[in-house]
Amino acid sequence: MQVRDAMTPNVRIPDGLTGKRFLLVTADGFNQVREFSDANNTRSSATAIDISLAPWPNLRPIAGSAPDTVAAGRTVQLQWQVANQSPNGRTLSGSWRDDVYLSSSPTWNPGAARLLAAVSTTRTLLPGQSYTAAATVTIPTDFAGDFYVYVVTDATNQVYEHTDEGDNLQLVVGGTGVGGPTSSENFFEISNKSISESS
Repeated sequence: MQVRDAMTPNVRIPDGLTGKRFLLVTADGFNQVREFSDANNTRSSATAIDISLAPWPNLRPIAGSAPDTVAAGRTVQLQWQVANQSPNGRTLSGSWRDDVYLSSSPTWNPGAARLLAAVSTTRTLLPGQSYTAAATVTIPTDFAGDFYVYVVTDATNQVYEHTDEGDNLQLVVGGTGVGGPTSSENFFEISNKSISESS
């Protein structure tokens, strides 16, 4: 059989892949051509491709702010900061989403957390660079007491971070007092203890 066409497509190596790998090509991969035998439809490259691990970014919430006290049922503005703490100098360009939670627990407990905002962003972050985001949220009317703000950056796992996926969830504000929904007399007067660190 004479080969009439040769294709030279560009392919993207999946993130996290390392070592020696062979490239396999399968003709008629969806079995749309009726053939006597499909046994020779797949061919491997003659030599292996040596793949090295590419640098990766690391998104991490590093700071946040909220009012010292707020009445349940009212709207407030929350702010948070996220940095690219890439361990090997990778610039990040892409889109991802930050989820903001209010929780009654000073340690992360999904059962005690309420999602208040989901904020999408598209940007470029150099290594060590950070951005500040904000959302105006409504405090649930059934909340009262001492509450904590958590941020989950890249909440839908759009950004490949190799071994650094585990720090996408961080406590960014500790000790925001939430009072009853009727008047400021119901506020819990406590100091706002923002959590921050150097990026």
